Amino acid sequence: MSRRNSRSNAATKSKPKRRNVHKVGFNSNFEPIRNYEDDFQYHSKTGKICTIDRPVHKSAINLSNMKELEPLTDTQEIFFESYRDSDAFILYGSAGTGKTAISLYHALEDILDVDSDFQKIIIVRSIVQTRDVGFLPGDEKEKLAPYEQPYIQLCADLFGRKDAYEKLKDMGKIEFHPTSFIRGTTFHDSIIIFDECQSATFHEISTVITRIGSNSKILLCGDSKQNDLIKTKQDCSGFDQLIAVSDRMHEFRKIRFTSDDIIRSGIVKSWIKACESLGL
Repeated sequence: MSRRNSRSNAATKSKPKRRNVHKVGFNSNFEPIRNYEDDFQYHSKTGKICTIDRPVHKSAINLSNMKELEPLTDTQEIFFESYRDSDAFILYGSAGTGKTAISLYHALEDILDVDSDFQKIIIVRSIVQTRDVGFLPGDEKEKLAPYEQPYIQLCADLFGRKDAYEKLKDMGKIEFHPTSFIRGTTFHDSIIIFDECQSATFHEISTVITRIGSNSKILLCGDSKQNDLIKTKQDCSGFDQLIAVSDRMHEFRKIRFTSDDIIRSGIVKSWIKACESLGL
């Protein structure tokens, strides 16, 4: 069964054919190959040949030009195989195990599938650092930009182009929301990715989960050892409470990643294993 089929049609549809990303009319950098004969026209009044300024457009963002990923560890494979079996996941554990990357990858597969009922990805984060450094300069977009960098990089890697994330936002396929501004909102036909949820209070976590509307899915990613709230006295992480509450619900599927699943780099794996051996 193809992971790229919509959930409702997974049993009947075959896997969509992937087209070569180097399409006719585009080079390897997704830049149009110009037909220079069309770039000139004859000016009847002056009798001269004039050049024409034509806009250059990059290829569209779609499923066919997204890289196809395969699981790199046994735990990743568990998530890949069970993704269709639940609408609520908690991916937690060691840093560098690809929790956010594989969540975003599967979400993109769904929302870019023309047969899917999911329409967009909602990425949510708690902007916890602002409690330490105060208000960042600029408008709302400029304030949120640093927190969107991981997803800009992930989308660039998946599509082979730096503007992929912004293009997906322009298409209405991705939205980024801080927890501070989602109360009263309901997300229908959406895949919600609550990233770095260990740095959110239980109030924030509960607020996000209660935004889930009809035909929507949620994936919460976190690592309790990377809790930024330990620096503050007024707030504390709601991650342990999230695990405790989800244990009483049949809807949630929890997948734990360990240091054996680290794929970011060899030194990251060695560092975390060494910290674990010292109880740090």
